[in-house]
Amino acid sequence: MNVALLASRGGIGRTTLAFKLGQLKTKETEVFLYEFDVAYPKLISFFSNWSGQTIKRRVSKVLYDKCKFHQKCFDVCQFGAIKKENDKPIRIISICRGCGVCLDICPEHAIDWEEIVSGEVGEAQIDNLTLYAARLALGQAWEGFLIKKLKESYPIKENKINILKAPLGLGASSLRAVKDANVFILVTNPSITLEEEIKTFGEIVQGFGITGFVIIRDKDALKDIEALISNLGLYSTSIPWIPSLKDGFPQDVEVELEAFLNRILSNNGGF
Repeated sequence: MNVALLASRGGIGRTTLAFKLGQLKTKETEVFLYEFDVAYPKLISFFSNWSGQTIKRRVSKVLYDKCKFHQKCFDVCQFGAIKKENDKPIRIISICRGCGVCLDICPEHAIDWEEIVSGEVGEAQIDNLTLYAARLALGQAWEGFLIKKLKESYPIKENKINILKAPLGLGASSLRAVKDANVFILVTNPSITLEEEIKTFGEIVQGFGITGFVIIRDKDALKDIEALISNLGLYSTSIPWIPSLKDGFPQDVEVELEAFLNRILSNNGGF
């Protein structure tokens, strides 16, 4: 069972919720957390023993002693990773995809390869709860590359409980990261765009053909929008705001969380 937690914005306690949901089942079985929000991998902070292995990637570099400024590299780079500045080509390392088209097109062979650090990929464990996480290097912007490396290093476990924390947003890059999910959970809170957010989420769930849940961190807000959620074929609950795990979850909240998780896990998220 692969359960994906999505969110349109940060600061709503999704990381704490992911960790606690993982903890709830560790007395019975192994549980695996996947931190795909590599730009803000907050789950790492819950594991003091996390360690990462450096991941490098290939990018282009300009050999200025050979460059005659034919400008063909500007025309062919579909990512905009080479730009003109002061009558010379300037590369933007953070968005270079290493496709090699600029190398092939340059008549002076004035572009070569170099390796740069993209980030780290690693693991940690607390009892039966294992975290697989990646952390994007400072100044790097290609999250998809690092997520791919994380999945290659630690494939999602078959016939296990896997909790996947998606990158922020409800766009294509976030959904690609958690495309293996059987269940999508949208974690949100009251906002002026809440209705549109839930409609978008409903379309996503319908497109994937899987079960969708909405967790709203405010009971009154849930009451106001519960009919819309139901009409979209989604299930919903309200889990109160918990700022941290330091003092532990209140007993009633813990019971509610466990009941919620059991509902998700039963019959692949069905009721």
